[in-house]
Amino acid sequence: MRSAASRANSLAQDAAPTTAPASADRRLSIAIFGAACLLAMLGLARVALYYPDDAYITLRYVSRLLAGDGLTWNPGERVEGFTHPLWLAQVAALGALGLDLQSATRVLGVAYLAALFALWWRARASPLLLLVLATQPAVVLWAGSGLETVAFAFWIALGAWLVQQALWAAREPAVRRRAVYAGLALAAATLTRPEGFGVAMLAAVLLLAGRGLRPAWLLLAVFGAIVVSYEVFRLAYFGDWLPNTAYVKIGGAHIYSAVLAGLDYIAGFIKVWIAAAIAIGVALACAQGPRPTAMLALTLPLLAAILTAGGDHMIQARFLVPVIVVLTFSAGVAGRRGFRHGTLVLLVVVVVAVVQFARLTSKPVRSDPAELVGEQVGRFLQAHLPAGSLVAVSTAGSTPYFAPSLSFIDMLGLNDRTIAHRTIGEQKTVWQWLPGHGKGDGTYILQRGPDVILLGPADGYSGDDPTHWFLSDYELLTNPEFHDRYERYVFLVPVPLDVARERPYAFLGEREPLLIITAYLRKDSPAAAQLRPSGLPAPRPIVPTADYDAFRRAEADAG
Repeated sequence: MRSAASRANSLAQDAAPTTAPASADRRLSIAIFGAACLLAMLGLARVALYYPDDAYITLRYVSRLLAGDGLTWNPGERVEGFTHPLWLAQVAALGALGLDLQSATRVLGVAYLAALFALWWRARASPLLLLVLATQPAVVLWAGSGLETVAFAFWIALGAWLVQQALWAAREPAVRRRAVYAGLALAAATLTRPEGFGVAMLAAVLLLAGRGLRPAWLLLAVFGAIVVSYEVFRLAYFGDWLPNTAYVKIGGAHIYSAVLAGLDYIAGFIKVWIAAAIAIGVALACAQGPRPTAMLALTLPLLAAILTAGGDHMIQARFLVPVIVVLTFSAGVAGRRGFRHGTLVLLVVVVVAVVQFARLTSKPVRSDPAELVGEQVGRFLQAHLPAGSLVAVSTAGSTPYFAPSLSFIDMLGLNDRTIAHRTIGEQKTVWQWLPGHGKGDGTYILQRGPDVILLGPADGYSGDDPTHWFLSDYELLTNPEFHDRYERYVFLVPVPLDVARERPYAFLGEREPLLIITAYLRKDSPAAAQLRPSGLPAPRPIVPTADYDAFRRAEADAG
C-alpha cells in the first residue's frame, strides 16, 4: 500500500506540465489521434447540409454591425436577441476579414472541435476516449452547424480541466495560476452561453472546499472582471440585465413542467448519448489514475440548466453536447495512466466508436426545413417589398437575414422586448410546449400594423386551425380586427428543387418547382399593395397538390 507521500507525489506528477511520452506510446497516440481526426472529418462531411435557422439570427446582427448599423436586429431597436456575445464577436471578426458569414460560423465550429483535440493532447488524456468523441453524432453535427455549441463545450472542458489541475497541484503557485486560467476559461464560456455562470460558481465552491479561499477568490475575481464588464455594456447598450432571449423563457411554463420537459428531452435523445455513456462508464471504472471528480461535478450545472429550461427543439441533443464532451474528457483524463482490464476497455471503445460512426454516416443529415424555405421567403419579400416595410414572422432567422432592407416583428419574442417580457398564463396552441416558443402577443402585433404577416412556419399557413402553430397566430386569428384589416394571399414562388423536396406541397411544374407562400396583407398598406399583383387572393384554404395544372384549373373554375 502506497504511503500518503507517494500518493501526493503521484498527484503532483499528474498536475505537472506535460512531457513527451515514450516513443512507442507517442507513435500509438499519434496514430489514434490521426484516426480520430479522419473519422471526425468524414463525419463532418456527412452532416454538411444541416444549418439551423437560428444561426441566421446571429448573422443578421453581425451583418448589420459590419454595415455600421450597430448591434441591432432592426434599425433603431437595441434588443439583445442572442446569448453568445463572444461567439458573435468572433464571427464578426472573420466577416470583417472578408469571409462569408455562414462559412465563418462553420470554420469557427470546426476550429473549436480541433481545439478540443489539442486540449486532449495537452492533458495527456487517453486517446482511446478521443475516438468516442470524434464519432459522437451530436458533437460532430454541432461542430459544423453554425451555432456556438462546440465552442461552449470547449471552454467548459478547458475550465473544468484547469479547476481539476488546481485541486491536484502540489505547489501553491501552480494552484493560483490554474485558478486564474480557469476564471478566464469560464468567463469565455459564460460569454458563449449563459449556463457557464453556474459552472463558474460551482468551480469556485470546489476550489474553496479543496484549496482554500485564495484560489476561489482568484477565479471569481478574474471571472467577475470579464463578465461584469459585459454586463455593464449590456445595461448601457440594451437596457436589460439579461439577454432578451432569457425573458422568452420566463413567465411561461411552471418549473415542474420545465423539469418534466427537461427529463423528456434527455430521455428522448437516449440513442444519441447512450453508447458514449457506456464507454465513459467502463473507462472511469477501469481507469488506473485518480478520478477527476471536480470535472465530473462541473457537468451538474449544465444538466440543471437543461431541466429548468426544458431543453430545446433542435435535433441531436444540442444542449447535451457540453455534458457529453466534459464526461468523455474526464474519462480520458482518468485513463491517462492506462486501464485495468485494458482489453475490455479497448473492445468497448472500438464497438462504441463503430456504432456511433455508423449512426453518423448511415445517411446524410437533411437540411433544416425552416432555414431552407425561410431563405426563399426572405428573398421573395426582399424582391417585392419596398425598403423599410414591416413584416411579422415566427421564422426569425433565415427570412429576415435574406431580406436585409426590411424590418421585422419576431412573433416569438426572441428579438422583441415587448413579447419577451409578457407573462403567459395558459397554453393555447400545439407548439407552445416547445422551449422558446411559448410567447406571443396578437394585440401588440396589430397595434404595430405590419404590412405583411406570415403565420406559423416560414412559408405561412392559412390559419384555418388557430391552435395549430403559435400563440401570436392564435390571438390574431381569433381577433375580429385582424380579419377586418388583413386579407389572405398566396404566392407561387419558383424555388430550387431541393426546397421542393423539403416541401411536398410545392408544385412540381413542367419547368420549375413552385412553393406556396401564404401571407396576410394589410388592406390599407401601400407596401402590401406592391406585393398583391404577385399573388392570388385566397378566401378559401389552398389544398396542397403536386399538380400545378390542376391547381390552375381549380382556380379558373372558382372564378
